[in-house]
Amino acid sequence: MKTKLVPLLAFLSAGTILPAANFSLGKKEVVAFVGGTDVGRAQEDGSLEAMLTLAFVRQEPVFRDMSWDADTVYRQGSVIERWRKNGFGDRVEQLGREKVSMVIACFGRLESMEGEERLDDFAKAYERLIDDYLKQAKQVVVVTPLAFEKPASSLLPDLTVHNPTLSLYVGKIREMASDRKLVFVDLFTGGPRGWTENGMHLRADAHEKAASLWMERAGLGVPPLGKIKALREAVREKNRLWFYYWRPANWKLLYGDDSRRQFTRGKVPFREEWKRLLPLIEGADERIRKVAKGEPDPGHDRPEPEVLHGDESADVEKETKAFEVGYGLRVNLFADEKLGLTNPLAVRWDPNGRAYVSVTTAYPHVFPGDVFNDKILILEDTDGDGRADESIVFAEGLNIPSGLELGDGGVYVAESTKITFLEDTDGDDRADHKKVLLSGFGSGDSHQTINSFAWSPEGDLFMGQGDGIESRVETPL
Repeated sequence: MKTKLVPLLAFLSAGTILPAANFSLGKKEVVAFVGGTDVGRAQEDGSLEAMLTLAFVRQEPVFRDMSWDADTVYRQGSVIERWRKNGFGDRVEQLGREKVSMVIACFGRLESMEGEERLDDFAKAYERLIDDYLKQAKQVVVVTPLAFEKPASSLLPDLTVHNPTLSLYVGKIREMASDRKLVFVDLFTGGPRGWTENGMHLRADAHEKAASLWMERAGLGVPPLGKIKALREAVREKNRLWFYYWRPANWKLLYGDDSRRQFTRGKVPFREEWKRLLPLIEGADERIRKVAKGEPDPGHDRPEPEVLHGDESADVEKETKAFEVGYGLRVNLFADEKLGLTNPLAVRWDPNGRAYVSVTTAYPHVFPGDVFNDKILILEDTDGDGRADESIVFAEGLNIPSGLELGDGGVYVAESTKITFLEDTDGDDRADHKKVLLSGFGSGDSHQTINSFAWSPEGDLFMGQGDGIESRVETPL
């Protein structure tokens, strides 16, 4: 018991004084973030990168998110994803492509849930991973996970039972950093902070707090939060573009078995279209540098919106007459593009007979630089004539909502790599609250992303997914 008690006491002591890490960045350092879901979501939020950019504004660093949901020291999605090696190379080659000079790694949380018996396996795997990083990078920074917390919902397990074991894993990380003279940033000491909802993943409103803690534990000053707002927006735009390049939708069309297919605008193979993201990312990096230095914000560089149009050859009357229906039944047009119905993907009916319909203009993926703005509409036939005459935009800014289901006072939505939950909290039929429930679902083929939600009699939410994509999802279970 003694071997467990000491690290547990260190974890419980919120007043523990930690030595500041000796963190610094060189001129034009290229920094790669690696780890699991929290690392990726932190980059999507942008607070940490914005703070580091301001702290080292004269060095003009460049940051790249190379994390992947559910990554561990044993397996990384960027390496094992099908056809990934064909397009990006192995782990070391991927770092080399981006000229990475520093790796900031955060592992240990998922691994600790396998118990103390795998502690040595974890240490050996982490050592091998760092060996690979140092074949390209000059420095590796190891960051500990935050402590597990008790979830808000009683339906989820109390994850704090894993903290004693996690403290042992943190001890191994600290020991490894000391032996190899790596920079060590401890986010674990101090215990749970009430920043999660499911006990392991940060809430959207907690990323700024976690970034401030990261800066403090790295021995850096925390910039005024008001100062990072404009910079954070520029960081988010760059990371949005980078995500489309690093984890592109329809990646199987890049280097897989369908790599010459033409998508979206013009007769251009997807591989060539995908490469158009690179100059956009470089421009976004330059925008970040200018905003960080206090220069005028040049804004984003996005293409003109696509001009949408219906199919001129469509003949609704002819098509409805072609249906063969049973005695006493008839088919008629319920709704069309006049009510905003562009490429409907899924429909569900509420108890009042209204149709919730997800529609897309981004499918099968957004054109390089574009921002997706797919929607969920509420369609209602108010006069009982069998045709919708009222349309309300329940939600917008969605990313190819390939599935939806009503329940628990809101709408569950499948959005490419995520399952989100939308709520209308003020009764105006417009979603005003959104949260990510799970992420890491496959997007290698938009035809096969998560879809077809259905409730079981026991209250479980089932869904479908094609066999041509791979999902890696962190859950508290």
